[in-house]
Amino acid sequence: MTAKQRRQTLAIASLCIGASYKQAAKDAGVTEATIKRWASTDDVFQADLDTAVKTHIATFRERLDAEWPASLDKLCWLRDNAESDSVQLRAAQDILDRAGVRVLPEENDETISIVFDMNSLDRM
Repeated sequence: MTAKQRRQTLAIASLCIGASYKQAAKDAGVTEATIKRWASTDDVFQADLDTAVKTHIATFRERLDAEWPASLDKLCWLRDNAESDSVQLRAAQDILDRAGVRVLPEENDETISIVFDMNSLDRM
């Protein structure tokens, strides 16, 4: 691996986890202008960055897919068993928020509207 490839690999590792060009440049030991040049003109860097980002996202998604049931179970347990009413309420609100359900008070404060966000299903 050449010195340039090693620097690009370090920059890509930073960028694919959300680092700014400035931070990626620092991590890779190059200038921010170099990162910008690679990102705009270096086809190999662009392809490697794209692959790294897609891999990172896929790995993150797999982990979320594996972890969300336990998190939901914990929220349900807290909703049903927490000693504090405020913890129970917050857990119930979090469950509804994640499902895309919003409970909105009406202007007269005597009624509420329940709104279900269908777009939230796309995130699941």
